[in-house]
Amino acid sequence: MEENSQNGKNIDELDVLFHRQVAHAARNPTLYRTLEGVSDLIFESRRAISLDPNALLQALCYHVLIAEALRSRHVFQSRLIMQGRMDSLLDEVVAFDEIEQSRDKI
Repeated sequence: MEENSQNGKNIDELDVLFHRQVAHAARNPTLYRTLEGVSDLIFESRRAISLDPNALLQALCYHVLIAEALRSRHVFQSRLIMQGRMDSLLDEVVAFDEIEQSRDKI
């Protein structure tokens, strides 16, 4: 994802793949169903991220941290990092919605 983003390539498919691999690795059907349930939110966040290079960098950093924690089998750490990412994601989506609403008013 980092290499593609640095080369100006779309990372949407890789982002989806990352999240699916995390859900698969967790061997948790509830997590997988939850991921599918919030897929619209993830899509909206990708739109917001694509407009903000800092948000893209932040997302990539979170992904690296999550992958490293999972690889090291630090369950609690990976959970905390994922919670932080979800909070960040919600902030990005809300900010994106506010920008869109202000454009609609103009």
